[in-house]
Amino acid sequence: MGSDQSHYQLRSQIWSTTVYQSPPSLWITINPSNLHDPITQIFAGEKIDLDDFLAMAGPDKTKCAQNIAADPYAATKFFHFMIKVIFETLLQIKVTDFHVTSQMGILGVISAYFGTVESQGWGTLHLHLLLWLKNVPSYDEILVLISYCGLYT
Repeated sequence: MGSDQSHYQLRSQIWSTTVYQSPPSLWITINPSNLHDPITQIFAGEKIDLDDFLAMAGPDKTKCAQNIAADPYAATKFFHFMIKVIFETLLQIKVTDFHVTSQMGILGVISAYFGTVESQGWGTLHLHLLLWLKNVPSYDEILVLISYCGLYT
């Protein structure tokens, strides 16, 4: 992980997907904030009733930061949970051990995706994600459509 060889392998996977699918439709970064989220605090062991949640009833911001610093695994579990919820709810991508399915999500139907997780200097995780959408016009088709609007000559 992190070696020149692993970077080369990841780039090869992106290029091969691009050759097969055409260029990616979107590049997005998902950076869930774990510091003030009550779900993170639950993963860190705080007793918070989300069915009867009061924003001011939980631990203060100093205690939240201490909980995350003391239990980086809780922050990782929160990150994984949030990414799974985003994939399944917003993007409609379901991932199992042996199969990936995609349905119509907020961006359309995803035909392929590629993501890498990075950590920032203070240890929080974020996801860089390339998305290939189904039935996206090709570059040439986009130029023709834009020329009809008079935006490109």
